[in-house]
Amino acid sequence: HRSKRYNYPLSMAMVDIDDFKKVNDTYGHKAGDMVLIKMAEVFTANLRKNDFVGRYGGEEFAFIFPQTELKNAYQVTMIFKRLMQNLDISFLDDNKLSLSISCGVSTAYPAKEGDSVDALVQRADEALYDAKRAGKNRIMVKEN
Repeated sequence: HRSKRYNYPLSMAMVDIDDFKKVNDTYGHKAGDMVLIKMAEVFTANLRKNDFVGRYGGEEFAFIFPQTELKNAYQVTMIFKRLMQNLDISFLDDNKLSLSISCGVSTAYPAKEGDSVDALVQRADEALYDAKRAGKNRIMVKEN
C-alpha cells in the first residue's frame, strides 16, 4: 500500500534451491529440513532492515524489497546467492554439501496503471523459471 500511495518501486525475488530433491534423496528429509532452516537463518541474518523474506513453498523463498529499484534488488539477490554457495552444512560428517540457488527478480510500480503486486509475483516467478531453464545457479530478471 505504501508503494502505491507514494509511487515507490517494490521489488521481489523468488529463490529456489537447485536440485533440492537430491538433498532429500541422498541425506534424508530431516537433512533437507535442516538445510531449509539454515538457509532461512542466513537470509534473515543478512536482510536489510526494511526487507522481508518468507518461505513460499517447498524449497522456495520470496524476498520483498520495498523502495528498491530492479538494479538494487538484483545486487541484494546476488549477495544471497553468494552466501548460499559458501554455506557450510554441519550435519554432514566430512562431506561439504554444495548448494546453489536460482533466482527471479522483478520490480513493480503499484501506482502505475496496470502494474500490481500480483503482476510482480508472476514476473518474479517467470524469471525464476527462466533461470532454471537457462541452467540453474543464476539470477534472471523480468521487467514490466
